Amino acid sequence: MFYGGRHNGGITPDLRYRSESTRNNLEHALCQDIHLIFDSHIDLLNQCKKNWITNTFSVSRSEALLENAKNLPEKRDALLVDAFRLCPWNRELIQYLFVYAEVDRTAIVSLARRFGIELSTQVEQILANIYTDSARVSEDEAQKARAKILQVMAEYSVESSATLDALETDCLTRICKDYETASEADCQAMIAAVNGYEAQDKIKQPFLQKLQSRIESIWSAEDGEVFDNLYRQIDLADAEARKNAADLIQSRARTDASKKYIDALQKCSPKKIKQARLYKYSKRSTLYTVLIILSVVFSIAGAAVIGVPAAILFLCLRIRLKSAWKLLTLDGTVIPPLLASKNAAQVQPVPAAIPDTPQKSQEKS
Repeated sequence: MFYGGRHNGGITPDLRYRSESTRNNLEHALCQDIHLIFDSHIDLLNQCKKNWITNTFSVSRSEALLENAKNLPEKRDALLVDAFRLCPWNRELIQYLFVYAEVDRTAIVSLARRFGIELSTQVEQILANIYTDSARVSEDEAQKARAKILQVMAEYSVESSATLDALETDCLTRICKDYETASEADCQAMIAAVNGYEAQDKIKQPFLQKLQSRIESIWSAEDGEVFDNLYRQIDLADAEARKNAADLIQSRARTDASKKYIDALQKCSPKKIKQARLYKYSKRSTLYTVLIILSVVFSIAGAAVIGVPAAILFLCLRIRLKSAWKLLTLDGTVIPPLLASKNAAQVQPVPAAIPDTPQKSQEKS
């Protein structure tokens, strides 16, 4: 049978063998073939000379004795020895001995390597047993468990462990408790604690990112209050005032939340101001809506050649007005004087300075 990618749905052999179940089935089939060849050679030789070779191995009997050992604790040791003698390459037996038998695990590892038996799952099980319930709630016990886990990993040349990841995650979670509502100073202290903690970088990074996000949310709220007050006083009709305000915001901004203010100030123009005022204080938007409806009705009635283009045109005109309003009012949240009422309000002068905020250099502290 051909197992190439073209003849099997485009799946390459490398990807197929990454499936543990598929790999195990193939390995089992290969082992059966090897045993069949071995038995066939013995039969052939014994046909030439009676009892020339006596096969003392039996996979089926070894498997049966292993099952008995699992169910009969008082006879387990003797049954396991007999099972091993009958089939020292029994995968399940080697894996069971590694976890449960009171023997030198180093010898079991050597056997597993000799017969190509994977023990990573069993090693992980041993590591999981080390991370006890008490270690999950006590920092001292957690550190003792971590030291033991690292020792076992080094002993069996294990580079990564889900148990170690879980332990370090739990420890860092305790350090960052209630970070969602912590102050900036508390978050900075947590960041220092996480950086100084003995843990893998891949475990630390998510916590550092969460803490930085919390700090930036605090900065955004603080900056937003200051920038809102500035924007409410800006004379949108004064290009110089807009430029000065945008430069001021950009120089004091600590997060990306400032972009909406800068974007509005830089894109503002007399045309945009007019469109925004028409959207809010005239009947133009309502008129466009009515015309859109009428165009659709005409299209349904059979005048699609005229109705469809007209509907699209009026829709675009209405969207243009609404977009200008959303842009210049920061989506309707901050209304500058020129857009505050139907009659343009008297514009107040923009303050020469705004309250000091920490410098940008502190953003990634």
